[in-house]
Amino acid sequence: MLIAIVGTLVNIILDLLLVYGIEGYIPAMNIQGAAYASVSAQVVMALMATYLLLTKTNISLRFTLPFHREVRHFIILISNLFVRTIALNVALYFATSYATSYGKEYIAAYTIGLNLWLMGAFMIDGYSSAGNILSGKLLGAKDYTTLLKLEEG
Repeated sequence: MLIAIVGTLVNIILDLLLVYGIEGYIPAMNIQGAAYASVSAQVVMALMATYLLLTKTNISLRFTLPFHREVRHFIILISNLFVRTIALNVALYFATSYATSYGKEYIAAYTIGLNLWLMGAFMIDGYSSAGNILSGKLLGAKDYTTLLKLEEG
């Protein structure tokens, strides 16, 4: 969740700076500024994720043979997420194209609104992932009483 919050804040700040500019310092770049802001935020989030993965976990990035028997199911899940991502990007493409047809102010407002929506989505996703992890831990430990309390809570 920290990565999503930092990425969203970087994107919003860079949107304000690059889309509108600062007179005498940064020229207003409009749509190009929004693109630079988004790419910069994605790079910051990727670097943060890589750093946290390498320093805070014992996950190895090396492949070992034989692969786990569940890899086939994992690949099917990834392909489903890939299709969902393509559908989402197509929808965002059309939304962006409509916003740009209205003018510079509309695309700036759309970009800021989209980033706020994404931040909310990532925050909800972070909480749901934490709930899944906690419930899995309790189920594995056979702590059913606490698991039921978690459901009620």
